[in-house]
Amino acid sequence: STQSTWGAHEQAPEPEEEHSLRETIQGLPEHTVARLHLGLLLEKSQRFAEAEEHVVAAQQAGDHSAAARNTLGRLRERRGAIEEAHIEYEGALKADAKYARAYNNLALLIGGHYGDFMAAERHLRMALRCDSKLPEAHANFGMVMLHAHRDEEACERELRTALTLNPDLTYARLQLAFVLLSKQQIPAAELALREVIRRAPSNAAAHYALGLFLEENAEDDEGAEQEYRAAIQCCPGHAPAHNNLGMLLYRQRRAAEGESELRSALHYNKRDPYVFCNLATMLVSQKRPAEARELLEEAVKLHPQQGLLHAHLGMVFHTMEGPEARAAAEAHYTAALKLEERCVDALYGLGRILITKGEFDSAEDHLTRAVTILPGHGSSYSALGMLYQKHKNDPEGARIAYQRALQCNPNDQRALEALQSLPEPSSCLLM
Repeated sequence: STQSTWGAHEQAPEPEEEHSLRETIQGLPEHTVARLHLGLLLEKSQRFAEAEEHVVAAQQAGDHSAAARNTLGRLRERRGAIEEAHIEYEGALKADAKYARAYNNLALLIGGHYGDFMAAERHLRMALRCDSKLPEAHANFGMVMLHAHRDEEACERELRTALTLNPDLTYARLQLAFVLLSKQQIPAAELALREVIRRAPSNAAAHYALGLFLEENAEDDEGAEQEYRAAIQCCPGHAPAHNNLGMLLYRQRRAAEGESELRSALHYNKRDPYVFCNLATMLVSQKRPAEARELLEEAVKLHPQQGLLHAHLGMVFHTMEGPEARAAAEAHYTAALKLEERCVDALYGLGRILITKGEFDSAEDHLTRAVTILPGHGSSYSALGMLYQKHKNDPEGARIAYQRALQCNPNDQRALEALQSLPEPSSCLLM
């Protein structure tokens, strides 16, 4: 679906049974109420194309109500017809200037697809003025407070109001978990995620979010794997779940399984540069640089303005032998930095190349920028240590750099060995 993912559309009401609605329409093809209700039922069961056909038929039979136009707008937004959806939402408000759900959906479209959160805020304020008990509008207003004003307290307050009005509003509870996580309320965030799954066990987004939580905050790889697999079972095309599961398996040295999951992620979503980069990293680690190069060259053709892809293609060339490969690596690192001057991978890679070219001051500048942008980039500290030790006659600078590399990655054996090879410090260094 191309529907915006940052907000909550209204949940369709429970209509009559599908077979009775179809019988009504068969006897009375221009029965607008039956057409509209059948459209809502079909939308709820994710049969969006057929749902749109029935809502259009209701309009053609004379139903130009705010509800019909709002529903049609929602369906058109789902299939990516953003301008058409915009027209329908505006039409719904012309039919009824106090139709809160149309203000809510228009805010979602403007905020989610156009990134205009200030306009979205105005529409959501109108929605709440028209219906102060519309839970979706409270949830979305909370997210606007977060996106536009970085106001976590207001966001949490609105999300909790939405859940008081509708405890089963999955989106609001899921976003509440993310806000709690951002505020370092870890146990509360986990409880919120598990409550989403209890109430909506088939919600792929909730299983994915819990998997991410378990992997990053609880160091529970087994639990994370279970949740990623549950997300994929609920939604086989959930590319982020395939991607994260693939990388988790890769780190566990289950390379064949990991590669399969990453290729599934790529099959479902070729728009995410990180999937290309993750798969290329795995291929290089398996000494398959030619495949990694081919993959990333395809990615660069698809996304020529993505600096990250150029940086990773540079890294692949960097693993190859010969001056031509090194020149290609340097060219891609340079291209990456022209597109994204804060690309740490490119700064690190180019810094290493500059060392081999004897351009030590420039190398130091690139590597220092890398650790300034990302203080946890241990590889850059390790490269700085080698630069200070071998080319700048600065053993104390090297010592500090190697120590910081080991703080970032205690398993960096080369940094450890290099640190141990340094002469004893002349005085105690405070870190």
